[in-house]
Amino acid sequence: MCIRDRLLDESIPVAPGRRVGVDGVVSFIPGVGDAAGLVASMVVVLAGVAAGVSLPTLTLMMVHVGIDTIVGAVPFLGAVFDLGYKANTRNLRLIERDLADRAGARRSALKVFALSAAAITGAVVLFLIALIGGTYLFARLIAGLF
Repeated sequence: MCIRDRLLDESIPVAPGRRVGVDGVVSFIPGVGDAAGLVASMVVVLAGVAAGVSLPTLTLMMVHVGIDTIVGAVPFLGAVFDLGYKANTRNLRLIERDLADRAGARRSALKVFALSAAAITGAVVLFLIALIGGTYLFARLIAGLF
């Protein structure tokens, strides 16, 4: 999971001591970039669910994904925000911290399934809110130019 996290958030050096990832670069592609970023972030969240993170940790991970998705849907400024926020790196740290606190803890298959379904449903709702909000803001921006 560390390799995936590094690819998504820190794979491209842009300045001494500063790195961005594929997620931040792809976010400059309107609509498609936001959807791809959400899917990639949900893979990290689902990896946390499969590893058995606690519900509070999962909730905080979804908050990070939500912030990244909603703010990232704002044309151009959201993409710039995406370069620095690094939700996937934050979520990986949360997973590591949660599992270190509860080494050896296991979750039942039913609970993992339920949390996965809730996470996917939440991600779809967040994406729809971001898409509608971003479209509205973009339309307002365009209408203001003419």
